[in-house]
Order: sequence, then C-alpha cells, then structure tokens
Amino acid sequence: MSNSNQSANQTQNRPWPAFWPVLLFAPLAMAPKGCNSVVVGDECPDPSSCTSGIAGGSSGASAGTAGITNGHSYYPQPGGDAGSFSGDSVCGGLLGSSCAENEFCAYDETAACGAADQTGICVPKPSVCNDISDPVCGCDGQTYANQCEAAAKGSSVQHAGACEAPSSGESCGGLKPASCAKSEYCNYPVETKCGSGDQTGTCTKIPDACDTVYDPVCGCDNLSYSNACTAAGKGISVLHSGACDGSTSPTVCGGLQGGGCPKDANCIYPVEAQCGANDQTGTCASLSDGPCPQIVDPVCGCDGKTYSNTCVANSMGVSVAASGACNATCGGELGVECTGNQYCNYPISANCGRADATGTCVLKSYQNAGGCLTNYDPVCGCDGMTYGNACQAGRAAVSIAATGECP
Repeated sequence: MSNSNQSANQTQNRPWPAFWPVLLFAPLAMAPKGCNSVVVGDECPDPSSCTSGIAGGSSGASAGTAGITNGHSYYPQPGGDAGSFSGDSVCGGLLGSSCAENEFCAYDETAACGAADQTGICVPKPSVCNDISDPVCGCDGQTYANQCEAAAKGSSVQHAGACEAPSSGESCGGLKPASCAKSEYCNYPVETKCGSGDQTGTCTKIPDACDTVYDPVCGCDNLSYSNACTAAGKGISVLHSGACDGSTSPTVCGGLQGGGCPKDANCIYPVEAQCGANDQTGTCASLSDGPCPQIVDPVCGCDGKTYSNTCVANSMGVSVAASGACNATCGGELGVECTGNQYCNYPISANCGRADATGTCVLKSYQNAGGCLTNYDPVCGCDGMTYGNACQAGRAAVSIAATGECP
C-alpha cells in the first residue's frame, strides 16, 4: 500500500469526538484576567469590572490608566506605563531601594514621609508644572507653590499648606522676660491669669491662619475673640474661655453718638461703615503689643495706604476701607476686579474701559465722606446718566464718560 493511502486511512480513523471538550472550553481559557468567565454568545461584561491582571500592571489597578496613587493626582500608578518609569519599584523603608536620577520616592501622605520604615514608589519628576498657587509642605521641610513643584524638586508632600516653623519654646514674661521672635508671642497658660504675679509663659508661633469655628474667648487685652486661634493670631494669650463680660465690652466711638478712645486705643471702623462716613460708628480697640501674622492679604486703609493685612493696618490705628491694595489697576485683560468698598474709576480717555482699557480702584468712602459743591458743571457717566458735576458722579461710584450732559 502506498504512503498516501496509509495517511488517508489514519486520518479517517482518528477519534474526533475526543477533541470536542477542548474546543468547547477554549473561549473560557481566553477570558481576560480578573474578569468573569464568558460563554460564547453572551453579552460582554462591563469593562469597569475588569482588572489589568499581568498585562496592565499590578493586580487591582484599572486597565489602561496611569492612575492616581499616594494621594497625589499627578503621581502615575505602578504599572500604568511600564515603558516610561520603573513604577512598581518600591523605595524607602528597610528593604526599599533608591530611585533613578529622574525619579523620586513618592510617599502616601499617611506614610508621614517614610517614617517608621514605611515605603513609597519611584515616580518620575515632572518637567513642567502649572503656574498655580496651592502651597504644600514638602518632606524636606520646604514650602512649594503646589504638589507638582515639590515633585519636580524630588520631594513628597508632608501636608497641604505652607510649612510652619516650630516654636522656640523659650520662657518669657516673669521677672526676667526673654523676648520672643517676631513670628512668636508670649503665650501664658490660662491659670497664670495673663502672667500675673510674675508668672511666665512660652514663646509660641503666631498662627498663619485660623478656622472659622465660633468658640469665643476673652483675651488678655480684655477683648473678645471668636476662638483661641484668632486671639493667638493677634499675639494675645487667653484670659478665660467665653466672651469678655459686659464691663470690658468695646466702647463705641466716632459718629454723632460715639465718643473718643483712650490714649492706648484707636477707633476702628468695620468695612461696611465706610471709614466712618455719614456719622457711622466704630469701636475702640487697644493697640496690640504682639506682632501680626506674617501673611500677605493686602487691604486698603482708610488713609489711602496699602497694608499687608488687616492686623497690620489696625495696629497702626487705621481702619480697613476695602480688601485688596489701594489704587490697584482694574479693568482690561490685566486689571483686577475691585473689591469691597472700591469701584473701578476710568479716565475719560479710557472710554469707560472699552477695548480693554484700564482704570484705578478708588475708595467709595472717599467720595461719600463729604458733600459736593452745588455748582452745575454736568458730566455724562459711564452708566448713561447725567450728573451735576464730577464729584456727584464719584459719590455714585460712576466713572465719567464725557464732559457735558449725556446725549
């Protein structure tokens, strides 16, 4: 018999039914890792239920994503792009290795920068960052503009917000007081009654910011504060919890009904009082001996000068007319929006701010503080209304479009 005839007979005699189970279950073997097994003819499962398995990276990571990990939105997830960084390389701790030159060890914020031998993962340093201000404190003790800036310098984030310098903890007050640094104040425990009987306190850092929780306290300056942190922000220790009693309530000053203040106090007007315009009143506030918080939150004082924050203005005996710097450029593409008790005053040549022309933030209180002459020298306001003269337009917080009556 020829070879070709033998081969044909062998093919016909093979037990084909034995291969049917293999063909039947083959689709199950090809199911994606991490997904439920499928049956031919069924609908495909929800893609979100699939995990990457080996192909996508570490188990549990969503397939195809570069991910969010370690609490930082720009940190790639291990295995997200295996071609561009080591990703799943563990660093820090007792067993962790160091990262490549273009990477840094990124710790989850709960890992406290790798304390107690906790580990992180190697993440590439970003080459470009957005120009946004969202300060963070790096694990190197430096303050960065945002998380990306910290990562670019190879530092993980310790916590949100700027780093705070630790308090010196030096003793102050008593018979031989030790002066505190400018960023600190002498913090007396409540039981010392503000250092009476030559008792001492501790140099404590003045907080940069406080929460808005209302838990009133009476300060050692006999003024009430919304909470202990707010008092500390003014460099004042707490005399007792709760607001100061009626005998130490602030004295009304200014206006027709208010009186004068003692030599060691000034009349401070709230912003809504427009620097005491129209006989509005303020309250007597003592000048704080402690330094003000070292924060930049510009305000425009009733004297027309810009101060770094409200505390600085008040410590100089100046009330705040409006938030934001005085005489700031407003309008146009580059100008700011005037806030509070200010309005954007455009010169006539600016044509009421058209074509991105700019003006200057001017205090409404300056216009409202006094009366205007009754002479009729009409001007046309940018609101399309005619005013008797420029002063009257200013009192209405309206820029002048042109001299003469409106058409």
